[in-house]
Amino acid sequence: ERRERHEDRRGAEDHDHLGRHDAAVAVQQRAVARARATEPNSDLLGQALGLLAVIRIDQGRPAYAEAAFVQANEVLIKVHGHDSRVVALTLANAATAARQQGKYQVSADRYAECLAILARMGEPDPFLSAQTRQQRAIALDYAGHREEALAEARTAADWMKAKLPEADPRRMGAQVGYDWLVMRSGRTEEGARALAADADPIIADVASRALTPSQANVRRLKLNMDRVMIGLYEAGDMERGFRLAQLAMETEAGRAAAALTERRAAGSESLADLLRQRQDLGAAREKANAAYLASVGGDAAKTAQLTEALKARDGEVAAMDARLERDFPNYRVLAAPQTLTLAEAQASLDRFCETIA
Repeated sequence: ERRERHEDRRGAEDHDHLGRHDAAVAVQQRAVARARATEPNSDLLGQALGLLAVIRIDQGRPAYAEAAFVQANEVLIKVHGHDSRVVALTLANAATAARQQGKYQVSADRYAECLAILARMGEPDPFLSAQTRQQRAIALDYAGHREEALAEARTAADWMKAKLPEADPRRMGAQVGYDWLVMRSGRTEEGARALAADADPIIADVASRALTPSQANVRRLKLNMDRVMIGLYEAGDMERGFRLAQLAMETEAGRAAAALTERRAAGSESLADLLRQRQDLGAAREKANAAYLASVGGDAAKTAQLTEALKARDGEVAAMDARLERDFPNYRVLAAPQTLTLAEAQASLDRFCETIA
């Protein structure tokens, strides 16, 4: 029984990661049915419903996802009580699914309920609270509550700034999110100037992650790039706006080139081996970062220990990237091409025109 449950979960996750969402849903629905029959009102059923909901999100079916998250929450409340972290997290996921359907007020209310649970528990996960405030700010903004949205986004950005490393993309994203809401609130010039000030670290972040970005990082970086690009153009900073627009396109092209190179690496054992190692190191770095973030606001000694572990993982990733660049320079060129300035782009176009004239 336990082995079958494990195989079902592994199978559903594998199908989902490979983009075979319909197959993943079918496998996970069987797992939910088995849990309902054997262990109703259990963690097992709550987790099975939660995974089904996540797959439904990836499938592009937020209404189905919302229903599954709500059912999971009802089960988890029976198991853990209303005031528990797992209930708060599932409620926040249900709020996100509602927001994706345009149910902004419902979404904002659910995020508020999640924050109330965490507050009653004494803020056991400050990072989750800050993330929830970020998400609630978006829902409030689209529901027409601009000032309340700004207040939530400011609180989240201030916490991220105080607790997370300067280069952490979550910290940058929180600040970009606040500045974006400032611009949307009618304070266009103020918001545009602030977004322009955010541009350099965002550009550096995009450039540094162009080699092998995770799916979550791709979504986060794209959102940050889109917002900052609009701010740069509104502020009249065409040079950096042009560079960021190139990065937005080249990151997509770089990922495609990287995937093509990996496939071709079947005939080059050394490159294939290094790419697998780079992927493993990236995954380990993401895991270390998640552990660090979960510790923020808790035991200071543990946080310090996890900070050192994260730095070590960063060093390993950097060393592997340096080795790839040294031993296989064409791979890096394809995966992360250099951007041009406006003047360089114009000169390149001029040379092209002279060639075909």
